[in-house]
Amino acid sequence: MISPEQQVVIDQLKGLTFDQTFVDEVGKFTKHVIQKARIFESYEHKKTSSWAKRSFETIVKNTYDGLFAEYYLVNQLGFKTDEHKWKDLVSTNGVKTEVKTFAPGGKQKHIEHLQNNRKTKYNFVIMFERTGKSYRFDSAWSYIDGEYEEIYVD
Repeated sequence: MISPEQQVVIDQLKGLTFDQTFVDEVGKFTKHVIQKARIFESYEHKKTSSWAKRSFETIVKNTYDGLFAEYYLVNQLGFKTDEHKWKDLVSTNGVKTEVKTFAPGGKQKHIEHLQNNRKTKYNFVIMFERTGKSYRFDSAWSYIDGEYEEIYVD
């Protein structure tokens, strides 16, 4: 079930598309991505899942793709960075929001990873389909009764 607060976020994202040409400060953003990727790499070496077998180059690319979506939401739609560890954003109306991006055909893999491998469960997840350097709002998910349920598909 969609909360009224989640519905406000969904309404804000409906039909949203953007691309990576938006970044104004490419050098600063890339440095931030590399710093985050190093954190993710050190954490992944402790894991045994298939996600831990990614090269540093792959981690950097995946980190860039995800952080870019967050960067766009912060700079263009007024979301705020959630300062808690392993958290993404807070919407303009206060909804804690996990942001995921995926290449065509990769949505289910991300949901399964969230469901089965992540100790932290997110009450609200928004997903963007990423084709090349273009992003499209795809769906919203909520963690309900121990499972992620798709609550909106664009």
